[in-house]
Amino acid sequence: MKLLTIFVLLFTLCATAQKNEYMSWDDLSINQKIPLTISKKDFDKKYSGNYEVTDPLPGESCSTGNTVTVADYKGARYEIINDTLQFRSIDFSRRRNMYIQFKNDWFDHSTTFKYFKKAYPIAAGMAEEYVDENGETGQIITFFPEDENALYEWRLYFKDGKLETFECFLYCF
Repeated sequence: MKLLTIFVLLFTLCATAQKNEYMSWDDLSINQKIPLTISKKDFDKKYSGNYEVTDPLPGESCSTGNTVTVADYKGARYEIINDTLQFRSIDFSRRRNMYIQFKNDWFDHSTTFKYFKKAYPIAAGMAEEYVDENGETGQIITFFPEDENALYEWRLYFKDGKLETFECFLYCF
C-alpha cells in the first residue's frame, strides 16, 4: 500500500511539474493584448508613432545583414523580420505598467524571485547567478519551450530579488 501511495505521489508531482515548468510561445502575451508574433501592419495600426526602430543589441537576433532592425515599444523589443514582428525581450526597469501574461499567471517588475521559487520550483531550483555590465549580481531562471527542438529558451533576470528582464534567448547556428 505504501509503495502504491508513493508511486501515485511521484506520478502526480511529475505530471504537475511538466505541466508548469515550460513556456509555450502561444501561451505568452504582453498585457494580454500584444501577441509575441504580430504582423507589422497590425502593430503599426495599434502602436504607430509609439515605438522606435533601432539596431539589435548583440545576441538579440540570429538574422544577418544590414537590414536587421528592432522595434522598441516602451521597453518591449521585437525583431522585425520581413512583415512580421517577433518578440525578443521586455525590460521591466524601463516600463512598470507592462507585464507578461502566461496562461493564468503574469510577471512584471513586482514579481519576486521568492514567488518563482514557490510557483516554479524546478526552474527556480536551476537558477544561475550572473554579473551584469555594472558588476552587480542577480539570478537567471530559465524556462524551456514546450517544443524540445525549438532554438530558443526563456530567460528571466532577477536583480535585488525582483524581475528586471524577460528575454527570448536565441540559439544561433
